[in-house]
Amino acid sequence: MQQQHLLHLQLQLLQQQWDQLRQDRQLNRQLLLCIQKICYAVVLYAAFVKFANTFNPMNINAKQRHKLRLQRILEPREAFELLRHH
Repeated sequence: MQQQHLLHLQLQLLQQQWDQLRQDRQLNRQLLLCIQKICYAVVLYAAFVKFANTFNPMNINAKQRHKLRLQRILEPREAFELLRHH
């Protein structure tokens, strides 16, 4: 009788430990899911911003204007140096 009572107490203790472990695992899973959602949100935001800037016609035109401006600035100097060396 005493042995059965001890076994019953051990079983209850194991059941409590098992329930606690399951709750801990659920909490960890929920925490990891929250962290994963935040990471996905940041990555998606960065990707959309990158694509928006890459394919934005105003940015493309600004890059072309910048390139032309640099060509206009650099070409006279190169021509002047070529004349100077000859």
